Amino acid sequence: KSAPKLPPLRLESVTVEGTGEPVRLLKTTPSGTEFVLVGLPDGAKAKTFDLNRTGTALEFLTFDDVAKAEPALFASTPVTTYTTRDGVILTVRTAHKDGKAWLSFDARFDPELAAKTPREGDPAKDLLSAEDAEKEAKSLHEQYSGWAYQVSDYTAGSFTPKREALFELPAKPAAAAATPVPPPP
Repeated sequence: KSAPKLPPLRLESVTVEGTGEPVRLLKTTPSGTEFVLVGLPDGAKAKTFDLNRTGTALEFLTFDDVAKAEPALFASTPVTTYTTRDGVILTVRTAHKDGKAWLSFDARFDPELAAKTPREGDPAKDLLSAEDAEKEAKSLHEQYSGWAYQVSDYTAGSFTPKREALFELPAKPAAAAATPVPPPP
């Protein structure tokens, strides 16, 4: 089975929950493919490669195996949500079983999101009409829901970054060496 694809030009945001503090990524520009971390701590430097790795994880996704999904396996697992600007919302759950990483997918359509996104003059030009976005969400749901897809651990990691791994804090200045106090005479 081929993997679900959502072109990065259509994405608005990516959220990751269940790996610690929630992660929210936003596109830097509607027509771009770069992502920024919402709530980056003051003075911290974002790890752009890792942000974009999560934001574009669907682009080059391949599966090693496919099996009927076990609902219990995915009940309490990390959830990554890809939201397009035209209203398609794709949810990816990540689980591990017998030392192997598995993903499950589901999709839905958000008509309110689709309605608020202007399409006239949009630089991305990849946005779907509300009707086509709804059809795509339905198709993704029908094709992928109820199945589990085995992927490499590296690939699974693209969907489950920990927030603190997405930035570097500035180095703390070395503490000034204490001046030794001479012994009393």
